[in-house]
Amino acid sequence: GIRLDHAAYACRFGADGAVGFALTSLYAGGMEKRGWSFEDPEDGPSAASGTFGAVDSAGSAAYGRKISRSLVAGAGLKVINQSIDGYSGTSAAVDAGLVYAPGPLKMAFVFQNIGPMIKFREKAYSLPATARAGIAYRFSAIDIVFAVDIAQQVHDYPRAGAGAEYTFM
Repeated sequence: GIRLDHAAYACRFGADGAVGFALTSLYAGGMEKRGWSFEDPEDGPSAASGTFGAVDSAGSAAYGRKISRSLVAGAGLKVINQSIDGYSGTSAAVDAGLVYAPGPLKMAFVFQNIGPMIKFREKAYSLPATARAGIAYRFSAIDIVFAVDIAQQVHDYPRAGAGAEYTFM
């Protein structure tokens, strides 16, 4: 089965700041273990030879602070551990961002997962380093927010999203 566990805590820190801490773990177990014949790829995968599991875990700490009336900055550090069928690798990464909010308009820019590669056995893999930018506008007369964002992950195509939020009460 699959299980996701998450715990987080945040609180004010000083007059204009906040700190946060989080632990996250994603577990997937009971997957069939199979081999593959590379001598004759036409043979396909072998019969199941048991099961295995995978666990992704991260612990993080972050700090954010109001820089001016309309500018907020924050950064976080996380330690990441991935384990697959008894093999594991660990890395660390930094996230950092800015939010500029002059009135009902908000603009944000974020860098995520900036850090060294994670190594399993002999091979190292890049973390999914990502740059994001977004803009949102709140129409206060009808209490609705419209937002759009774009994300560019290393070695992937850009992705865009849009949404709206309406408050009923």
